[in-house]
Amino acid sequence: VGLTAILTSKNTKRLTTLRIRSVSDYNFDEDGDGDGGRPDVLAAFANAKGDRSLEELHIGENELTSGAVGHLKSSPVLAKLRILSVDFNSDDTQLARLLGDAKWLDAVHTLSLNETTLPVVKKVLGRELSSLHTLSLTSSFPRSALKGIVATLTGASKQKALQSLDLLGCDVDDTALKKLGAATTLPALISLRLGAGAKSRYSNDESPFSEDAAKALLGSPLGKQLRSAVVGFEELDRLPPLERVGLGGDDDDDDDDDDDDDE
Repeated sequence: VGLTAILTSKNTKRLTTLRIRSVSDYNFDEDGDGDGGRPDVLAAFANAKGDRSLEELHIGENELTSGAVGHLKSSPVLAKLRILSVDFNSDDTQLARLLGDAKWLDAVHTLSLNETTLPVVKKVLGRELSSLHTLSLTSSFPRSALKGIVATLTGASKQKALQSLDLLGCDVDDTALKKLGAATTLPALISLRLGAGAKSRYSNDESPFSEDAAKALLGSPLGKQLRSAVVGFEELDRLPPLERVGLGGDDDDDDDDDDDDDE
């Protein structure tokens, strides 16, 4: 009811960002064993009015049913969507269906699929999205370690618009790193992050690749085109320099000229 009100109220016509994450918990039946399932919150998009346009949508950790996918794919409020986050999704079959069929995904610039699986990534890369410049695929669980992600990236069609890729916590070993360095499918990539994710009960903070392999990556054809590279070894990490910004927008060092101009 609450989400339907947001998507239909005359007071929310100017809404451009919507975050719906873990809105509902499991419905417990009379026995209290949880067989009631989780409410299909996202089905509310069936009622969304076309007099509003969302530019940013976060729907991670919500039940993504077949019905919800159908409503999301055809929802008029997503026609101008530019940022989409579907982290921690529990049904990869339905997520792959959504990302494979939704026409509005063609215009999305930033896509976050943290804690996802390889079939979902393959579905996205297979679309050769012309507007997608940022893709986040971080992992902190074995299920989402994306073993084989480099083979998927190098075996896919060219991702001509992709500039930023986050693989932190993904299963990328020395062999995979060498293959990534020779990749020709990421011609626009200028920012890359990989290495061990945050230490937890499900993973540790040990890098899946060696320092030598990381150094070789940065010296590879792909590595040389990167402006920002975070590989988990501080002495190797490459970050973009801060832009010089002076007072009043002047970044030169000629104080005499500045004084003359002021006068």
